[in-house]
Amino acid sequence: MREAGRWAWRLLVTQALCILAVWLGSWVPGLETVLAGVYLLALWQAGREMAADLPGPPGMWAAASLSQLPGWMLTVPNLLAYLGGWSLAGDYPFLLEVWHTPWLPLVAWMAFPAWGGYAAYFLALLPLSALTMLVVAAGYAWGRRGASS
Repeated sequence: MREAGRWAWRLLVTQALCILAVWLGSWVPGLETVLAGVYLLALWQAGREMAADLPGPPGMWAAASLSQLPGWMLTVPNLLAYLGGWSLAGDYPFLLEVWHTPWLPLVAWMAFPAWGGYAAYFLALLPLSALTMLVVAAGYAWGRRGASS
């Protein structure tokens, strides 16, 4: 479990650095999209490297889940607010956007209508913590496949 914690920390630092990089890259047209691709590649590569360090998928899922814990802690209240169960301070949607800053250039490529009083791009933010974990898992599976060959 110690290795999973180390990987969770590395993924969390990667997330924080990519938030900063994409935000700064947004000042140069197109650079933020390139940096979003670099973020996805970094997640994939981390998953591949995890395959050598972690003995099985539970460790990878633990690391990926722990690293996305802030995202989940923001996603759940935002989802409940959207479904009508909670009322939120205005900071929660903003913080969810900040957490998913590395994905925003890719989300911005899609056209979203307004739906239920929310811009649908906001709804596209809700599954991004899970998608981040799946990118890491895909890299892990690829690394395991390469190790077994």
